[in-house]
Amino acid sequence: MKLFRKLFNKTDTILIRNNIIELWANRRSRFYIIFVPVLIAILIPVLYLLIALLTSVGANVGALRSLLPESMQDYNAEQTVYYLSTNLLSPMLFPIIPIFVSTVVTGTCLIDEKEQKTIGSLFVTPVSPWQTLRSKFYTAQLITFAVILLSSFSFLIIATIGNLILSTAFVLDGIWAVTIFLFSPALSMFSSLLVIVFRRQYHTSRDAFKSAAYLIFPLLLIYSLQFLAVYKIGWLTLVIVSLLLLLTSIILLFVQKNHFRPEKI
Repeated sequence: MKLFRKLFNKTDTILIRNNIIELWANRRSRFYIIFVPVLIAILIPVLYLLIALLTSVGANVGALRSLLPESMQDYNAEQTVYYLSTNLLSPMLFPIIPIFVSTVVTGTCLIDEKEQKTIGSLFVTPVSPWQTLRSKFYTAQLITFAVILLSSFSFLIIATIGNLILSTAFVLDGIWAVTIFLFSPALSMFSSLLVIVFRRQYHTSRDAFKSAAYLIFPLLLIYSLQFLAVYKIGWLTLVIVSLLLLLTSIILLFVQKNHFRPEKI
């Protein structure tokens, strides 16, 4: 709590708290924020484990085994299926969480008020328009980061159980660390700012939710090409992309600060 007070002033704290209360009261947004992380971080990993357990030990997975590191070429079919699921498929799906959650939160906090014509009343209070907009961005980042941590912890538990059952290598390597602590927050910031930048084009929060697809589909395509053995995404690549996203987000944030006007909502 003390850290929170150091990061945010009293006005920001009040606005963020109000945003969270209003967000939680929105049944549709609450469902999305809970369901998508549960699906990606819990249900799908459990499905991977079940598929691996149902795979015959002697099944022909020669093509898949070529994607394994050299030290794991002796894995049987069960181990191969599970290792590749948790190390190639899961890192591909996990970034959907920050993209979708931050988009939903920002869209609900900003576009819903625009749609219901209640945001105008905020601009006649002592709070500046920029403080109002900034608080919605902060709310999206705080909620998304909390969801990322909870999702990561949930996935870690399930993956560890699978590792112990199938005797595979520990799943959380450098790529996972970068994905959780750098790439996901960078995607969250960028996704929120896209909603803010293009807010005039969105008439409802559902329109804003759809914008997540513009990031999710290209991301899935880039990750999917790994299965063709064209390339392999490493932790350094993710670090560079994350830093570029963070730099772009900071620039967009300053642009919004200097050019934001209530009539442009």
